[in-house]
Amino acid sequence: MVGGAGAVVLALVAAVVLVGDSGEDEQQAAAGAEDAVSLREGGAEERLLATLPSTVDADRCEGVEPADNVVAQVVCDGAAGRGGPDRVSYMLLADGDSLAARLDSAVSATAIEVCPGRIQSPGPWRRNASPERVAGTVFCGSRDGVAVMGWSDVDRLVFAEISSSAAAPTPQGLYDWWSRHS
Repeated sequence: MVGGAGAVVLALVAAVVLVGDSGEDEQQAAAGAEDAVSLREGGAEERLLATLPSTVDADRCEGVEPADNVVAQVVCDGAAGRGGPDRVSYMLLADGDSLAARLDSAVSATAIEVCPGRIQSPGPWRRNASPERVAGTVFCGSRDGVAVMGWSDVDRLVFAEISSSAAAPTPQGLYDWWSRHS
């Protein structure tokens, strides 16, 4: 999984060298491949995996090619354990502005609902250990009939989202799982 990222980057570099038609294109592509290596192989994916709750089976998580301003991303299907969400996605962002933009994008793509317990959505959330400090923003809702919940963690620069199929946890179930594992 994580070791496979090196093979993907090597294949990308090889493809760039074989396909490149000018020295400038090759230099730009090589710089992009170096950036990918520094992002995927620089320990970012491992740092991100270390932020996952212990109940998420990291062996069932797969690193995916990060989007703009996303340093590392993992998607975990069926890894949250019994009663957990079907899909868990975690992203490590480059900076606070990138984290805010990712949150805004996810909120815009979601039919927003008030979170269970009449919690504001989107709204601030706090850790039980430090209730005086806002840890990030949480939102609840749905996309295409699937319950979705997402949150930002400003200290870790992490954006996470959980979702379930119609047969899996309800919005209340997602919220209960999140409140135990955020």
